[in-house]
Amino acid sequence: MGRASSWIPALLGVIAASGCAGPKVYVVDMELEGRRVLQTGAAEPAPEARDIVKAAVSLAFNPPDACSDVKAAGAGATEVNNVMRLQCGVLMTELEAAATRAGFSVLSWQTLRGGRAIDYAREKNVDILFEVNDLSFDIPVQDLYSVTNMAFTERPAAGGAQRPLVVPDTMTTARRCQEQYWKAATPAQTVTLDVKMVSVSDGRVRWTYRDTMSDDLGQRLQVRRSWLAQPEQSGSGLITLSGVAVGAGLGLILIPVLDPPSTAKEEATAETLRLIGGVSIGVGVAALITSFILPKSYPEPDALICQGPAIEEQRQQPQLVNSAGASISFNEQQTLKGAGSEQARRRLLNAVIEKFIASVQAMKR
Repeated sequence: MGRASSWIPALLGVIAASGCAGPKVYVVDMELEGRRVLQTGAAEPAPEARDIVKAAVSLAFNPPDACSDVKAAGAGATEVNNVMRLQCGVLMTELEAAATRAGFSVLSWQTLRGGRAIDYAREKNVDILFEVNDLSFDIPVQDLYSVTNMAFTERPAAGGAQRPLVVPDTMTTARRCQEQYWKAATPAQTVTLDVKMVSVSDGRVRWTYRDTMSDDLGQRLQVRRSWLAQPEQSGSGLITLSGVAVGAGLGLILIPVLDPPSTAKEEATAETLRLIGGVSIGVGVAALITSFILPKSYPEPDALICQGPAIEEQRQQPQLVNSAGASISFNEQQTLKGAGSEQARRRLLNAVIEKFIASVQAMKR
């Protein structure tokens, strides 16, 4: 008994230690690089355009076509389109207020709705008509960035060093991860204003102006996503074998106990049964130990990665990691209707308008 008491605790310790392989985390790191699509297109004013602005006293702003549609957006309209419709009044009001502050007499944009704007402008003795061709909000992240590198790693869920992860179907998994990220990412905060200046007296376009402002997203962006991989028991067959062997061994040992031998021959038979039963129990214990010592198996990476919401998305705490020289200023979990998103858009809109009016003022000097 003393010998058994010495190895049983050690056996239990081996089983406990070898059977505690915990879950892993499969990690995808994506490196994105800016496409440099945000460009301005303001033309240098010609001398005659400057002369017209210098002599101008009154002006008016004609809104883009989207603003003339006063109907509510249909079910098929995107949220960005809905936001643009709501912002039209804000845009025109801000333009008129900025021009008024610059010293111009401004005709309300509402007066020009419903007909040919230039005819109404002539009737009201307006000198310059600024036609707003485009008012755009927010650009999809995939239009601003392209994925330049993607790395797959794994680490213990409890924490620890990361190591490379072998993904059998790398290309398919990479494409799936890229598409999933594009769908989840909130459009980048941008505002584009495109305007042309029309001389009301002759209807000729004298100057074109286009400008886009965006939150500084940086030229490089790193995005991390991770998925939890639970271990699966590899030795389930050995556990079954262990149970059968131990049960059979105990049965063989109990036979002589339940039916004690009465002769020498029966005693020899009983000893043989006890020996076979002990060997069977030993085989069962060995199978049990082996089942726990065998390494745990985990789901194939490409069967788990980017197949569902990442840990960061479930927690609504995306991990945006700065790389060298990167500047990240947007939260992927914001929605277009979020308070922070709306404030940023309004700030960018005001900045674009002020810059435009400053360019007009510069022509008047």
